[in-house]
Order: sequence, then structure tokens, then C-alpha cells
Amino acid sequence: MKSKNLHYIVITILMCAIIGCSSMGNPVIIDQALTTDISDSNAIQSGTGILGAYFVALNPQTLDFEMTPLRSATIGESMMVDGITFFTWFPCSACIRLEGIQGDSNGINLDFYVSHPMQPGNTAYPPSGSNRLDLDVFDLAIVFWSSQTPTYFPVMNQEIYADFCQNQTGYTTELANLHNPPSNAAVPYFLVVDDSISGTSTFNKFAMGQYKHTTVSIKSSSTMFYFTMYLTMGYGASATFWQRLTPKYYNPEFNRKAAWKVTATPQEHWPQDSFAPVEVLVEVYDWQQGATVYSNPSDYSNAPSDQIYSQSDVYNVTVDVPGMANWTFSSNTPVSGTGMPGDPLIYSVLVGNYNYLTNGTYLGIVKVVDTRVPETNLNNNRDLIVTSPDGRTLNKGVMPEYATYQTFTAIVG
Repeated sequence: MKSKNLHYIVITILMCAIIGCSSMGNPVIIDQALTTDISDSNAIQSGTGILGAYFVALNPQTLDFEMTPLRSATIGESMMVDGITFFTWFPCSACIRLEGIQGDSNGINLDFYVSHPMQPGNTAYPPSGSNRLDLDVFDLAIVFWSSQTPTYFPVMNQEIYADFCQNQTGYTTELANLHNPPSNAAVPYFLVVDDSISGTSTFNKFAMGQYKHTTVSIKSSSTMFYFTMYLTMGYGASATFWQRLTPKYYNPEFNRKAAWKVTATPQEHWPQDSFAPVEVLVEVYDWQQGATVYSNPSDYSNAPSDQIYSQSDVYNVTVDVPGMANWTFSSNTPVSGTGMPGDPLIYSVLVGNYNYLTNGTYLGIVKVVDTRVPETNLNNNRDLIVTSPDGRTLNKGVMPEYATYQTFTAIVG
């Protein structure tokens, strides 16, 4: 087994000095305002950031694994946690690494060790570029973009890379506009911190200095796997320079806007020769569900930390089993739940076999759509997908939608 250490460069979330490395390795210093007033609404931004992107080659027969950063090792990886200003930091050689790989007839398990690239600061000393407490991130996820052909669901008109992973937290299209040409195919992701397992809410926080072991399951194959792996996260600017040791985290606003986890479970098998519907129970975890919207969004920096910028509830849950019907089945109202880790929203969707699909096992799909409207103005620095290919250049992309997908097994007969 071969594994390459990944190199990161940390990027802050505040208007401060930008310290970087040029392509020749010479330091570059750009002065920025160090004391931006947090009461300025423009100082509060949130979105989805990318810690890193890596090309992976995996031989399922020999279990050889090789991972190569897609950004320049000279300049370093970026930990993008701000939509406006940032500085680069020294490379972190062990922010994520492969610790184990096991394969059998059921699939291949990849054991990753993920660690936050910065240690928490010490309040006994003044704030600085390294002495800070404002770089916690949320909903950290490992996202996979496979070289395999995605599965097309014609009634829902959606492509999903459904033949690659197993036991995924869900599928997302959030990376669509970062690809050239853009691809709206939904790709699988695995949460690094999953509060639904413990039932206790931390907003899926991945704090400074934290580390986590995470196992990703990939389906078996007789051919080489080639795929791109991303680390994505929800983030927000939580302090100015002088408040770095006393940050204000706006949760759930700093979390992902779409549902962070979705499961779908048919309650029985479908009959082959009957329209009798089968109930599919869909569990949805969504931090923003029912959250109070701040009354004055233009002055959001003065909002209570638990209030959100604009509404972000679950709007609709849609289910499709290809071949059963020429339309989708949906529900707009949960039968129970709040969306929190110990009490997910439960939707009951009745699905009938109207086309008399024959006996067999089929792949079903569920889509959970959010009420939040994607931001289209890149200058607003809110609700965007943000990355830096070289630790200096800032790329901002529009989120194509706020939706989470999941697949499930449907059995007829």
C-alpha cells in the first residue's frame, strides 16, 4: 500500500495580513485592515469551503492506494474559511492521511485520519495569526467524484454517482460549478463528524486541534478506481483580528444550508401485480429547520448567534424508483421530528408500482430540497462555494441548488 501525506496551507477567516509563498518560495506580505469592526455586516460571511482536492488511484485487486494533491505543493493547499480575505500558512503534512485499507467481497474500506491543521489558541496571550480560537468549521465531509459513469434517473432528470460508494451520508451537487464544464451530477459524501450517531448536537463541529478517524466504504470492482476526493465544510467569519480569542459562531448559519444527512427505508417489498403503495420513510437531518430568521438581515452581524440570515427549512421530499411510474412521489409535511440529531424529520412517502415493474432489486432515489434560494451575486460573499487553487487566488462559485440526495434498495416481489 502506498499513501502520500497531504500538504495543507491554512487560510483564515478574517481581514488580516496575507502571508504566502510565491511559486519561487519567496515570502509575500500584503497588508490588510487588522481591526475591521465586527458590527460591519460585510464582516460576517458564511458559505461552503474546500480544504483540499486530491486525485486518487486505487487498485482494488492489490489494494495499492495513491493520493496526489491537485494544488501546487510549492504554494500549498488552502483551508478556505473566508469569502474575502485570507492568509496562507505553513504546510500541514498530516491533516488527512490513509491509515488502513481492507477489501473483501462486500467492498473496500478506507480508514482516514483527519486532523484540524491548527491548534487552539491561548487566551493568556494576545491574538495573532496563530494564537486564535476562531477557526472551527462545521459539517466537514469527504466528497468523492468518480471517473465512473453516473446513473441517470430519467423521471427526476438527475445523474448520481451511485455505483461507487456504500453507506454514504448522502449525495450533493454543491461542486457542480467548480468543474469545467459544469456537471450537475450528484456525488457521494461522508461526514467526518456525524452528530446523528450520538444524538447530541454540536452542529457537527470540527474544532481547532480536533482529530477524527473516519471509514469510507467503496464498492468492489475488478478494474482500477480513479477519482477526485474533496474535503468540504461549512464555515463562517466569526471574529475580527482583535476578537480572534473570543469569536462569535453563528450556528446554524455557519452550517451547510441543505440537509446534512438523509436516509430512506421502504417498509416492505412492492407487489409485482398491484398498485398498492409501499411506504418509504425518509429521515432528514437539517440544522436550519425551524430556526428563527433575523429581522434585519442587512445588519446580520448584530443578530443573536442562533438566528439565521434567511429561511432554510426543508421544502419538499421526492422519491423515485425508476420503472415503477412515469412521475415522482413526494411529501411536503413531516409526520414527526425537528431535524435535530436526536429527532430527525420523518417523511412518509407512498410509492406505487403503477407500471408493474417485474420481480427484482432496484435502485431508488430520494431528493430533499431546501427553501433557501441560492445566491447568484458573487460579490455578496454569502452562501457560495469557495476555494483557492494556489493559496492566493480566490475562486467563488454559485451553488446550483440546496438539495441533498440519497439512494436506497427497492425490492419487487
